[in-house]
Amino acid sequence: MLATDYASLFSAEQKRVLNDTAHGQSTAKIAQNINATQADVRSIQLDIQARLDAKNTAHMIHRAWQVGLLGTKALCLLLAALTLQPQDNAIRTARTARTRTPSSLVRLKSGAVGRNLNA
Repeated sequence: MLATDYASLFSAEQKRVLNDTAHGQSTAKIAQNINATQADVRSIQLDIQARLDAKNTAHMIHRAWQVGLLGTKALCLLLAALTLQPQDNAIRTARTARTRTPSSLVRLKSGAVGRNLNA
């Protein structure tokens, strides 16, 4: 199915919700933009997901871009959002470092992991 075929499947309101979702706007903000409730916006998003045969919101955005419903700006924003995730690893590493006892840190630094230092 061509992009023009997909475009005809969606109303102007659905396209607006799709674009706003792809641009990272919250459900509350989208609801305000189209004068609807958050439940209405979520219902529209689920309908779009079903029409695009997408499993979740990220997949919906990917499928919409894939079939030509979204321009390159939305793709750039999506990629930018995905690149922010490595910060999660830094937080996890900091959390792990705080949970180690001083003696386990000494064993790690000295390379004596798995050896008994008291023997």
